[in-house]
Amino acid sequence: MSMQNNGVARRIYEDSDADLQLKGFYEEVATPLLTDVEMIYLGGTNLTQTNFSQYYNGSEIVVAGEIIDNNIETFTLQVVAISQSERKVTFSNTNRSVDSSTETVAEGVLQRVWAYLTVKQLLEKELLLSGPEKEKVKGEALELSLKYNFVTPLTSMVVTKPEGENTEVLHKPKEGEAPKIQRYGGSSNPVSRGRSLSFDSAGVPALGGRPGRSDLPAAAGRIGLPEFAILPGRFGYVRPTSTPRRSASVTHRFLLKNENQSTPLCFDINGAIILKLLDHPSKEVYVNGELDSVTNGGFSRIFIHAGSDQHVEVEPDGFRQGRTAIHQPANDRVTTGRITVLRHQYNEFHIAVEDVRLVILVHEKDGNRFLWAVLRQRPFANNIKGVLALKPADYEEIESSPSTKLKIKDREIIVISSTADDYSINKPVPMRCWLTSTRYALEKPLNDYIATQL
Repeated sequence: MSMQNNGVARRIYEDSDADLQLKGFYEEVATPLLTDVEMIYLGGTNLTQTNFSQYYNGSEIVVAGEIIDNNIETFTLQVVAISQSERKVTFSNTNRSVDSSTETVAEGVLQRVWAYLTVKQLLEKELLLSGPEKEKVKGEALELSLKYNFVTPLTSMVVTKPEGENTEVLHKPKEGEAPKIQRYGGSSNPVSRGRSLSFDSAGVPALGGRPGRSDLPAAAGRIGLPEFAILPGRFGYVRPTSTPRRSASVTHRFLLKNENQSTPLCFDINGAIILKLLDHPSKEVYVNGELDSVTNGGFSRIFIHAGSDQHVEVEPDGFRQGRTAIHQPANDRVTTGRITVLRHQYNEFHIAVEDVRLVILVHEKDGNRFLWAVLRQRPFANNIKGVLALKPADYEEIESSPSTKLKIKDREIIVISSTADDYSINKPVPMRCWLTSTRYALEKPLNDYIATQL
């Protein structure tokens, strides 16, 4: 319930310090400083969660990601939030130097912090989903857990010892029971599942501790109360409890071209998510697309719905009517109720439904084929929504040093010069663009453009 309503929850353990736990939790949430917090990183990619409902006094927000092209000069941070007085506040800063002491950080630690946050957030997201979307998110979390040797609800840790030595295994207790220690000979392979193990600062299993909690190694302990443990991986291995399905989150770049501007705006969307491409409620026409797992690729599938009983699914190799695959020769026209599909050559699908005209192009990158939708005829209705319905705004460049600022609709935003492939044409070409955040490009929260199912 807390997650569904953007709240904060904390488990209180039955112990002698339960009153201190309750007091600490109250002190944490008693003083909210900011709400609707968005961390905007221009020049960053593969970011963990950047939107937070609240920021409390004494708490912290940790975001991890990768700097594009490892260029710190173009990396810019913006924080946009609502203050206690319900005023919108913005903080921005441009990094100009890097502390040389950061070079002493153990190799891979920051990458593991990124993976830790990503897996933790994927597991939280998985609780709110169902069906194929739930399995997809679970597969991403499982793949990262295996890659970085994390013990999660999806994996098991196997600890082995040399022959002839005794082994102590702490079994996961039931709620309210004390931990049970069982001794095994050196020839056995004890297995512990889930969250019952705790670890000291060196990453060695420790017998004891509260049920269901783990103490992280010192490098990651400041992130917050963990739901699973980070393992160095030198004394055992992690195995899956199911088969991995999808790769980790990737970044897709979108262009907002405007005939009045020589340089278009562009923005990034992270993850293989389902986007609302077009919502046309007055005609009951809806178009959704599933982003693929290729960085700066496109869509793996696009669905067109007309009413509740007419559906067409377009894939790079063809299209389906419901569960039936349609084998369509080039330049042949197929009509399904109100939806008409014309396949032009083998790299274009022309879609006509009511007063909507779409072209879905098939592109190939690094051996991967994907789709890209272009709105060729915009409906006359004023209530259409979706990524394809976005109208690029005119902008004015008001500052170019030390960072570039654009003025859009009486609002100043920081952008960086970047490039994006223009997939709206048959033969994509790279275009120079002003990279901005999804908050400014979409003019609404990204969640308003995410569909729960195709």
